[in-house]
Amino acid sequence: MEGLKRIRAFLERLSRPGILALGLAILLAIWLLDRTLSFRESLLLLCTVPVLLVARFSGLVPSLLVSAAAGAGWFLSDLFQKPVDASVELHLWNALVRTAIFALLAVLEVSRERLLRKERVCSKSDSLTGIDNGRGFRQRASAEIARCGRTGALLTAVYLDLDDFKACNDRSGHSAGDGILCAVAGVLKAVTRESDAVARIGGDEFALLLTDAGRQEAEAVLGRLREDLEYLAAKANWPIGFSIGAVAFVRPPESVDALLHAADRAMYGAKSGGKGRTVFLDA
Repeated sequence: MEGLKRIRAFLERLSRPGILALGLAILLAIWLLDRTLSFRESLLLLCTVPVLLVARFSGLVPSLLVSAAAGAGWFLSDLFQKPVDASVELHLWNALVRTAIFALLAVLEVSRERLLRKERVCSKSDSLTGIDNGRGFRQRASAEIARCGRTGALLTAVYLDLDDFKACNDRSGHSAGDGILCAVAGVLKAVTRESDAVARIGGDEFALLLTDAGRQEAEAVLGRLREDLEYLAAKANWPIGFSIGAVAFVRPPESVDALLHAADRAMYGAKSGGKGRTVFLDA
């Protein structure tokens, strides 16, 4: 399993032209073996390997090129080993059929890979706001904790809760509440960087992971965040507030649960102190 993971990691690092070149090289090796060993049918099946490999890691167009190359290779091989009673037209027809089969396999593999990629994205995304959900946040946080452990980088976790959101939701309806959640998610994305993690943990609670950020950098971000959220709430006449808890980690926490627990504790400190506040703790 470890060997397969390394091979996959290597293939994912290759560029699309590199994958295409690798697929064509494998085809050439199969063709040469076919000329040498004459194991016709078994080697024909081996041609699906480079076709599927290129389809998975490079996409549809390169895989169709490999499919055409596979069909052409088998056509040339048939010509070199042509039986007396076989015509060039028959070999050409066989090559076209094989090319069509390879192309169909390529299309099916590309479609399968796209569906898997879409499912992976959806499983880690909040369906309402489009940002990460709890699962996506945990994966990002776990990777970031490991990175900080290796590099010694700083890390700040943030928990945000919308004050009196339930009452607002009950009074104005769920569609209005959904609009508020989406707008808040948009503000969170706007004030953070691409390297930061932004997630809706559940209900009206959000989490942020500010990478390479100590207390000073995080306080600047949270200052802009509160300013933008309160301006948006006042402009839209939302009867809600924002309780924010943040924890700066000089050393990475032991686990994602420890990270979330610390940020959640800071957020409840903000709520218990009168809501609408930001509480910052040092881990």
